[in-house]
Amino acid sequence: MYTVQVSPGIKVVTRITPNGCVASFWAFSAFSPEGRAKKAEKHIRSEIKPSQINSELMAAVVRNQIEEVERLLVAGSAVNETNAAGCTALQWAISFGHYDIFKLLLAYGADVNQPDAAGRTPMMIAGRKRSVAMVQELISRGVDVNVGQSGGVNEKRTTALHYAAGHEENSKVIGILIKAGAKVNATEERGKTPLFFAAQTGSLDNVRTLIEAGADRLVTDQQGKTAYDAAKRFGRSEVAEWLLSQRSAY
Repeated sequence: MYTVQVSPGIKVVTRITPNGCVASFWAFSAFSPEGRAKKAEKHIRSEIKPSQINSELMAAVVRNQIEEVERLLVAGSAVNETNAAGCTALQWAISFGHYDIFKLLLAYGADVNQPDAAGRTPMMIAGRKRSVAMVQELISRGVDVNVGQSGGVNEKRTTALHYAAGHEENSKVIGILIKAGAKVNATEERGKTPLFFAAQTGSLDNVRTLIEAGADRLVTDQQGKTAYDAAKRFGRSEVAEWLLSQRSAY
């Protein structure tokens, strides 16, 4: 990052660290299908620059045009083509929840491990998407569930389990990842475990699933805070009270 003084008291901060493909962020359920589609069209028409949906294949994927996707693949479109943000057709299929296209891309050799420019993998996006089917398919193809993110702002070492835990009502995906060997006490660069993410999101089911799998509620981050503190800070009183009640149980 660098800072430019444009006038007395006013500074402009520009991020020059690649922050990856927005497909990961759009996987959140907070983005409605309609809103996601409108944003995508703006990228396709290059109304948002730099566009992150800048190939015919990616455009067909987000538009859920499976016949067009197959036509392009048969015609020789590169299934693993990326852009400056590191977006791939597979990442977009996961972000939009287009399972049939996801499977088609895999059949044509889509790389299940290819990260975006910030190091977010397809599994991380699928975990955030709450897609049980996609997560299971990726696991069946040998994806390492413990890969940590290599870049991003305050995101290094974040795993798929962190992302899954940070999305409300996602205990099924969390359980699948743990069964596949995901480390429940893995820490990202700020020292936060998946339990922190679940606590600040306020999903008691996520928190319980992690605790039952061996998550340590007493782990502290680099600021000396616990998951309980995270729940309190974000106003998640139900989660905070439950974590407090577990002092004698765990």
